[in-house]
Amino acid sequence: MSLPTVWPTLRARQCAVLMDFYERAFGFTTTLVVQDGDVVAHAEMTTPFGSGLMLGDYRDDSTWSLAPGSAGIYLVVNDVDGFVERALREGAQLIEAAHESPPGQRQATVADIDGNLWAVGTYKGTPA
Repeated sequence: MSLPTVWPTLRARQCAVLMDFYERAFGFTTTLVVQDGDVVAHAEMTTPFGSGLMLGDYRDDSTWSLAPGSAGIYLVVNDVDGFVERALREGAQLIEAAHESPPGQRQATVADIDGNLWAVGTYKGTPA
C-alpha cells in the first residue's frame, strides 16, 4: 500500500487515550509515536481504508495549536452501519444516524471522545 498524500491533522486533550479509542472504535493502526516527555509531540495512524491521520497532544506554545475537538473529517468506509455500531460501542456519540444521501451514498456522523466530528460514508468522491 502506498502512503497517504493528504494527512488530516488534529490536536488532542490526551493523545494516547484518543489513539487507543481510534484503534478500538475505528480500526486505525498506530504507525509512529514521538514523545516529548509525557507529551505525544507527533503521532501517525493509518486507516484500513487507505488514509492517514496525524495527531498530537494540545500545547499552548505550539505553532500548530488547533483546539481539541475542533476537527471535522469525512472518511470513506464500505460498511457505514457496521462502522457506526463499532464506534458507538467504544464510546463515540451518534450525531446523525445512517441514512441514504445524494449522490447515491450511505452516510452517518459520529463524534469521537474529544468531540471531533467524523462523517462516514460510501461516497468516494468525483474522479478527476
